[in-house]
Amino acid sequence: MTTILVILIMMVGVAILNSEQNLLVPLILTLREEGMIIGGESWELYAGLLGFMPVIVGSLSSIIWGYLGDKFDRRLLFAATILMGAIPTLLTALARNYYELLIARTLSGVGIFGSYPLLNSILADITPRERRGMVYGVAALSIGLGVLGGMLLAGVFARENWRVPFIVTSAPLILIAPLIYVALGNVKLGMAEPEIRRLYETGYSYEYKIKVRELLGELRRTYTIVFLFLQGIPGTVPWGVIVFWSVTFMNVIWGLPESAGTLVVMAAGLGVLTGTLMGGLLSDVLKGRGVFNSRVYISITGIVSGMILTLALISYNYPYGDASWKALLPLMMFAFITFIPVAWAGPNVTSIISETTLPEHRATVYAIFNITNRIGASIAPFLGGFIIVAYKSMGVEETYSYYYALTTATLAWTICALFWLPLIKTYHSDHVKLIRTLEDRARRV
Repeated sequence: MTTILVILIMMVGVAILNSEQNLLVPLILTLREEGMIIGGESWELYAGLLGFMPVIVGSLSSIIWGYLGDKFDRRLLFAATILMGAIPTLLTALARNYYELLIARTLSGVGIFGSYPLLNSILADITPRERRGMVYGVAALSIGLGVLGGMLLAGVFARENWRVPFIVTSAPLILIAPLIYVALGNVKLGMAEPEIRRLYETGYSYEYKIKVRELLGELRRTYTIVFLFLQGIPGTVPWGVIVFWSVTFMNVIWGLPESAGTLVVMAAGLGVLTGTLMGGLLSDVLKGRGVFNSRVYISITGIVSGMILTLALISYNYPYGDASWKALLPLMMFAFITFIPVAWAGPNVTSIISETTLPEHRATVYAIFNITNRIGASIAPFLGGFIIVAYKSMGVEETYSYYYALTTATLAWTICALFWLPLIKTYHSDHVKLIRTLEDRARRV
């Protein structure tokens, strides 16, 4: 089976798995009206927990998946995470009250977020270094398409039957998991690295497996990875707050119904998808032309320009309650343009990790990154609700409370950009160190 076909099958599975990640976003007000979200005047806190718990539990459990992926068969484990995403999705549709809903959503995070370190490490195993920006962009595109498709599905059923989307998204996962395992049949650890590929071509194997002491030593010496861990915390706060509270924000501030708000989110999502492909492709092209730090430069540019555009979008002077296409289209275009540069960093982060980390450590490093990258995202829905309630408790009217909350969260991208600056010096040296280690291991065989 060709590498392109293998990647395609993986991307279909990832898209379906992630289609239920943000299904709740267009459904928050519907669930509130049906009594599935409790909390009285502070109901936003309980709604925020529905976004907080799956991210934090899933991210923490991903460290186990990552370690196992560096120790045992990544292919089987990846297929297992796909299956483990299906069951809680179905249980969500069967929830009878808030607490059952919370438990089901929490369990869903184990499969979704556990798949990330395995997916990223497998892609590094089968993709040459010079094309990883594009491939990781395609992976992010698949995840994004899945999320957007799920949100669109949920938006359609927001006022009909909110349980239907969870049933529709769970069934295909059970069928595609074994197909993914079969498709990955010939994948070997680190096979895309030129130094390791020569070993396999001459009949030898790359026998190195993760050892915790060696991993800790590598992390202490690889400053590039440390700074990537750090940037992920403030970098994901705006994503979490804006995505989770976006439809509600537009309903409260601009008077848009859930269906119209979902269309704006879809436009922003298309911008993200465009940005992930653009960011990965640009860095690959520039790096091929001798700009080694292209991945760093493009990421910093995207973060800063994206933050400025997001602040402008939040402050957009929209005619209240006007859901006509004449009013919606300019807002949708603005949202689309805003989120193109914001997404540039995504595929470049995963590419840089793969270019500075040993093959037998990658799944675990991706898992650790998954945790640091999700700390901000995990607290963000709850943090957004907390800030909204805090402003309201200080006497700020509801409209401005939502505005200030999203503005405050967006400014966290400033801190994120600062953590990227040291990579201008560390990235190249850490990459060279990795190449020398692999060359030395190949010579010893």
